[in-house]
Amino acid sequence: MRDFIDRYAPKAGSVVLFWGSLAIPGVKFAADSAVSFADWIAERSAECWLYYPDDQVLVESSFAGMLTIAAIPLRRSVLRG
Repeated sequence: MRDFIDRYAPKAGSVVLFWGSLAIPGVKFAADSAVSFADWIAERSAECWLYYPDDQVLVESSFAGMLTIAAIPLRRSVLRG
């Protein structure tokens, strides 16, 4: 997971971690911490999502052990307010 984060979210300043259950609150922390703990998170959670707001990137670690990485484009109407 660490290699994917370094490659697809290089300028990330923060990351939001969502666990497999919505009963567990999401956590926002420094992105460099996520890189340090990425493998630990993936090994201990059957499913989780890491969202990098600065890069607009979402990383999903699924039950099957697969990683999915998606860029989330901003719509122009959202930027104009």
